[in-house]
Amino acid sequence: LILAYLVRKGLSLRDAYRRVLHARPGVDPLPAYRQALLAYEFQKTGRNSVCQEEPFAMHLSALLRLESIDVRRSDRTSENAVVVELPSNTRSDDQDEKEDKCSGSESSDWVPSDSSECLAGRTQFQAAMAVRHSSIEALLREGA
Repeated sequence: LILAYLVRKGLSLRDAYRRVLHARPGVDPLPAYRQALLAYEFQKTGRNSVCQEEPFAMHLSALLRLESIDVRRSDRTSENAVVVELPSNTRSDDQDEKEDKCSGSESSDWVPSDSSECLAGRTQFQAAMAVRHSSIEALLREGA
C-alpha cells in the first residue's frame, strides 16, 4: 500500500521501491499487486520507471519459476542494475512436484524420495534470493 501512496504523492515507482526497500528489504508484494502498481504508475505518468524483468520488481515466486537465472546488464536501466533474462520455457509441473516432496513436515519420519531433488530446490531458492538481494543493492546504489 505504501508503494501506491508514494506514487500518488509524485514519486516514480522506481523511487518508491528504492525508499521502501531501503527501509525494509524483505518487502515482496504479491504479483497481482506489482502489476497494479505498474498500471497505476503508467496511468499517472504515461510511462513506467520499472521494468518487469528487474528482479527487485519480481515476486520471489516468479524468480523461482525461472528455469535458469541469467544475470546481465540492461541498457534500459542504470549500468549497475541487475536484470533477469526470462527463458522461453519455464519450469515444468514435474519440477514443481519434485520440489513439493522437499516441503513436507519436519517430523522424523518424513524423508524425501530423492535428496538431490531437495538440494536442487534449495539451490534454486538460494540463487533466486541472491539475485533479488543484488538487484535491491543495485537499485539502492542508483539513488546514492
